[in-house]
Amino acid sequence: FLGMKILIHSYMQNPEVESYCEFVDFDRLLKEADIITLHLQNTPDNYHMFGAEEFKKMKDGVYIVNTARGALIDIRVLYDYLIKGKVKGAALDVLECEFLSTHPGELTDAIKDSKSECVEIALVTQKLFNLDNVIMTPHIAYNTHCSINYVLEQTFNNIRDYLKGMYSNRVC
Repeated sequence: FLGMKILIHSYMQNPEVESYCEFVDFDRLLKEADIITLHLQNTPDNYHMFGAEEFKKMKDGVYIVNTARGALIDIRVLYDYLIKGKVKGAALDVLECEFLSTHPGELTDAIKDSKSECVEIALVTQKLFNLDNVIMTPHIAYNTHCSINYVLEQTFNNIRDYLKGMYSNRVC
């Protein structure tokens, strides 16, 4: 696939992708990957799953891409490893405590209502805005023509089904 060796760590193996990737354990992924991209939900079990121990295991010069959830990465540790040069660059579409971190150089009245840990994380995030090797986007990774059309189609189908007395895609 584009001349890359693709390593995947997942709780579930998908036979459809096994022909062009290799499923590996988490430690091997950390040690061998040149680029690590995150594609998982945030749960109490994976909060800060990328912390000090995980960054120590990574190759020098690794790139990190997070379009999943901000709380998966301990942003303070990421910042330290970006400054040290172990992490060559980061692309972050999601941030922990996003509501405080969305405007560079500006922490608003939201601080008053925030947990102190969120304030600390937001202050580190402000430092990330100034690094040349970090790209931050405003939580828009999903914003493609296909995904927007899919959401619209599902919404209209759900409304149609509801009006017909059917309940598709029920959450509760």
